[in-house]
Amino acid sequence: MLSTKGTGALTKRHWSKEEISAQVERRMSHFYEAGLQPGERVVIGYGNKLEFFADLLAIWQLGACAIPMDARLTSFEVDNLARVAEPRLYLYYESLDTELKGKLTERKVTLIDSAAIEASSGPSASSISYSLDDKALILFTSGTTGDPKGVVHSHRSLRARWITLRQSLGLEAYERTLCLLPTHFGHGLICNCLFPWLAGCDLYILPPSIQPS
Repeated sequence: MLSTKGTGALTKRHWSKEEISAQVERRMSHFYEAGLQPGERVVIGYGNKLEFFADLLAIWQLGACAIPMDARLTSFEVDNLARVAEPRLYLYYESLDTELKGKLTERKVTLIDSAAIEASSGPSASSISYSLDDKALILFTSGTTGDPKGVVHSHRSLRARWITLRQSLGLEAYERTLCLLPTHFGHGLICNCLFPWLAGCDLYILPPSIQPS
């Protein structure tokens, strides 16, 4: 299960395993129809929402690479990152800065509002067979003072991290996990969120507005 947690009480937003599967499938179809190809990169320009995790799995199922990004970056920083990363898609949630929209459009990046993705009327997209050594995640610095610097994680390196965590820590203590960290932050995403969630544990995430600074 995925849930968002507010201050002191649940926001009542949660997805069951069945809903997660449905959300991933509809996003796979949407991204495929938008032209996403294996090996291409997708910026997820928002975080700490249920849709983030469905987007991430859909990107991986299509053999593409995800770039989680801090939504607080300036349009200059995002444009600088896009210059280096050359993403095919940029995913945002509900609204996008007009200046940034223009910059990304000039770079021929397809913009998709993740909050507005609905069930596709076209054929379902099939999962792509990918190598464990294919790129799965790229975590970038903002590039405020120069070129953004990316740390690349392959599917193999991510799985190795999760296997090590499970062998060292087990899963019993993580059956219900609350992540206080942002999903664009490597430790927050890889260890605090994906490690318990992909192992079948319940994950609760803080909305961006109430994350600790």
